[in-house]
Amino acid sequence: MSEVHAAVGLANLETLDKEIATRREIAAVYQDVLAQEDGLVLPGAAGNPPADPVSYFPLRIRGGERVRDALLERLVARGILARRYFFPLVSEFDAFHRAGVSPAMATPETYRTSREIICLPVHGRMGPEDAQRVATAVRDFL
Repeated sequence: MSEVHAAVGLANLETLDKEIATRREIAAVYQDVLAQEDGLVLPGAAGNPPADPVSYFPLRIRGGERVRDALLERLVARGILARRYFFPLVSEFDAFHRAGVSPAMATPETYRTSREIICLPVHGRMGPEDAQRVATAVRDFL
């Protein structure tokens, strides 16, 4: 690490606790607004491991890739920068195809999950009202 990188890292440590608290607050808004939606599996739900809201807020979209992509399109149209996650899978890279590996056959659950997951935005410049707007857009789509 260079001295410049170290200085940036040290400067960021000063606001780290506030950043983490803000991200957890955003995740709590997402959980509150989206917990009852049938079309979603939220972090910590049965069969879905809890997420550390400090990094990501993944949603598993029931209905597969078509529904996930339609939701992403709707969010982006509203200026919400959600993104696909675990997509494409490493096993979908050309090196695996040349070896004759089919991701859908070799790792079917991972393949299916990669077609159902999006991550909602989580960062320290967001406030609860921003998280409410994002969660409402997701709920309105469903």
